[in-house]
Amino acid sequence: MNDVHGIGFEMATDNTVVAILGAGQVIDHELILAALIETADAGTTEAAASGRRVEALPLPVPGTLKMLPRDAYFADTEVVSWQDSIGRIAASALAAYPPGVPNMLPGELITTEVIDYLRAVAATPDGYVRGAPDPLVDTVRVITGG
Repeated sequence: MNDVHGIGFEMATDNTVVAILGAGQVIDHELILAALIETADAGTTEAAASGRRVEALPLPVPGTLKMLPRDAYFADTEVVSWQDSIGRIAASALAAYPPGVPNMLPGELITTEVIDYLRAVAATPDGYVRGAPDPLVDTVRVITGG
């Protein structure tokens, strides 16, 4: 559902709705609430009809910062398999979308918990991991020798 009650939805997944409201627009809270309820109801009906239901994943604890993010971002890097990235230092930010907030920052120690979370999000029908070298997070950019 892309437009409900004149409100555009950029994305509506099982646990996130992103509505587009124009700058300078007078916000009608009752209209927005009605659109959200209608979108949620439609999503519930669609998920039930398709047999698809994705539960929200718990957020992982971030890895320990081992380098300043700026130093890690500009360091020499290599791309390795997700299995080989565990225990290495991240060279780039990876953010599960939605909502797009980074789950791993450059300079952080890569943990199994974070990689499992990012790979689980990437495997969902509407999931996307911004910053990953590939869509399923089969590989990760790490600090060379780190």
